[in-house]
Amino acid sequence: MGNIHTLPFSIDTASITQWLDSLNLKQTVQTVNKIYTVLKNLNKSPAQYQQHLATLLDALTPITVQLCTDLQTLFCTTDDRLDATKRKIARLSINSLRYLAFLHYQLSLETELALHINRCIKICDLCLTQSTLIYERPSQEIWKIVGQIYQLASDKALLEALNNDSTAFFNQQDTVSKNIRTILLFNLCKPYYLKQNEILRLHTLLDQYSDQLIIKHQYTETCTHSWNYSLPGPAKITNPGIDAEFSTLYLDNQLLHPILQEKSFSVIAKLIAQKRLLPQLSKEKAIRKQIAYGINAVYELIEQHKRTSKIQQTSEQLLSLADKLELQPFDYEKKLEKVSSTGIWKNNKALINTKPIALIKEGLDSDFLLVELNSFSGTAEDIIIIDGDHKLQLGIIRLISQLKNEKQSYQILVEKIGSELKIVTIINQNKTQKAITCKTPNDETLLFVMPNKYSTASTIKLNQQPFILARLYESTENFMMYQIQGQPD
Repeated sequence: MGNIHTLPFSIDTASITQWLDSLNLKQTVQTVNKIYTVLKNLNKSPAQYQQHLATLLDALTPITVQLCTDLQTLFCTTDDRLDATKRKIARLSINSLRYLAFLHYQLSLETELALHINRCIKICDLCLTQSTLIYERPSQEIWKIVGQIYQLASDKALLEALNNDSTAFFNQQDTVSKNIRTILLFNLCKPYYLKQNEILRLHTLLDQYSDQLIIKHQYTETCTHSWNYSLPGPAKITNPGIDAEFSTLYLDNQLLHPILQEKSFSVIAKLIAQKRLLPQLSKEKAIRKQIAYGINAVYELIEQHKRTSKIQQTSEQLLSLADKLELQPFDYEKKLEKVSSTGIWKNNKALINTKPIALIKEGLDSDFLLVELNSFSGTAEDIIIIDGDHKLQLGIIRLISQLKNEKQSYQILVEKIGSELKIVTIINQNKTQKAITCKTPNDETLLFVMPNKYSTASTIKLNQQPFILARLYESTENFMMYQIQGQPD
């Protein structure tokens, strides 16, 4: 058996039960740590333990899920404050559940298919929820398993089969389809913007109303999101102009909007009901402005705007100095025209081609604006910047709509995020990277950065000054958005 004795018990039911009975369940953290070590060793050598895996998981799963649920009360508290100790406890729970999910997925490929598929998806749901509770980016490995479980359950016609599990946590008369709907809806509702107690309340509500999410195999205009279950990630905003793969499902969540409104989740309801905003915004007066989308193009436009402002400022200073010296300029010199970034760089054709001109429609009191343009080569859930009247507006793409037989082929709904934009240099784990900071109306400082190995509550250097990644708000394949705070002295 090789290294089989790395486990603290012999692999038989009596020995495992004896070891579990010896654990002090009142010392929850220490006990979960011991179970975590066992699960980690099992994942290191899955082939070595494969023939015993069913016996091991039958014994380990109920107590692991129960204790990880108990741990949740230690890092999810009424004061909503997360210190280093709470985060450490949460990560112990999340990693234990992650290893447990891996093992159940392996076992679902071999024996008692329905049982282990059901257990695996429920464990994934708990793992993703706990990651959200500490505002941590969810594991791509877990999303990969969710997709694989959907594929497996679909192939075996088990999506709608009721489970028959003797363990209380799993025996809720749920189906695999219902549990996957809950997971997808939870992610669509942007729970990172909520407080911990609201996150838990939202999850309970979505689990109750998960049947309100309609999953379709073909795109219709009511489908705002799509999920490619062959990729390790959540559902994304649908781009109708891109051909989907065979493993793509389309999500219609319009039935959920009134429920969220009724249950006092108006902020979340706003984020999932974007299509309702299009008719009104479409009536607003259109103004032609320059835009850029994608984080690299946004970097470039901000820097271009900064150079333009410096040129403008220098020109004004020179004229002011001439006035002070009582040097009278010629008439044609007195007229100082305001310059725009487009005007200054108009001879740079390559630059202009990467910064299209679009029609911008904006309501007076709206948090959103509408961008209309002839072509759109970007991706969904990306950042976008609008340059107009010598002021930059940063936003996030929330909806992409393709119009037929219209002069402007695309409508892009953008949520306005902030202004006072700056390009900064950050250092994270000895790696240097460009990023964007901006101020919000609530006086928060946000950091936009390309996806990388960042961890909430860790310290980065921003322009050589220490800052804390206080809270993760958004994480997509295109960018990550953190609230940052200066490190206290």
